[in-house]
Amino acid sequence: MFALMNLRQGMFVGLLALGQASCDGGEAAPGEETEGTTETEGGSETEGGSDTEGETDTEGPDPLAECTEPDPAVNASYALAGEAWADLETASTAFAWYDVEESCAVSSVTADGSEWVTVLDCGEGRVATLTIAAPAAGSPSWAQDETLTLDASANVDDFGGAERIQLRRGDEVLVHVLRGSGLDANEEGLISSLGATPSYEECDAPPLNDYSADNTVALGLRFERGEEETTVISGHRGSLPVDGGSLEIDVAAATSGNCCHSSLWIDVLMRVASSR
Repeated sequence: MFALMNLRQGMFVGLLALGQASCDGGEAAPGEETEGTTETEGGSETEGGSDTEGETDTEGPDPLAECTEPDPAVNASYALAGEAWADLETASTAFAWYDVEESCAVSSVTADGSEWVTVLDCGEGRVATLTIAAPAAGSPSWAQDETLTLDASANVDDFGGAERIQLRRGDEVLVHVLRGSGLDANEEGLISSLGATPSYEECDAPPLNDYSADNTVALGLRFERGEEETTVISGHRGSLPVDGGSLEIDVAAATSGNCCHSSLWIDVLMRVASSR
């Protein structure tokens, strides 16, 4: 009798344990469904169905990527050197300070793929050599034996300043170099000398002459030639069609929010390339 009772008691305890395990998430009996719980392979559970139903988890391109990721191909490098020309002794140096405007004959123009070199005979034994980075496409739109105007100046000191170099055919600017920072709130004047206007919205840049920004922010430069226009963000390059070729623009730097003597740093090289 005691043995039979013990046997029945053991069966009862076993069934109780089996039921408890089923309630605690153990395996359900064959054919049994669990409500409100979907068990996926690997042990993860989602209640009330899939969490991703009706949702698309894809990310598009970062609209501000251009503002923080410069194009490594951009090159606004240049050098102006004078021979037997005392006024150009400081040209393209850290403390350039000069001002020249002369009509010069083009002695030679060479383009080796990475740079364009123009040698100018400006009379009285004075020779100027202008070396600029070659653009992504095209060749120099000026040639040997042409007469061009070299218009170059700089006022760079410990507080800032800029170097500006133009090579012109009449009123047509063939080369324009501008590197430096605005001085005495002349930022707008520097940008307008390029035939450009500042554009702030692309990178949410602070306005020029606003010294409250903690960091420098990429600025856009909007260029217009006739009915054509393009905006080039700092660290990028652009192009505009012109008669017989294109205006190739490399903006190595155009940032707003610098402190404390200027709110602008700029480094731009523009050149007219021939499509022939």
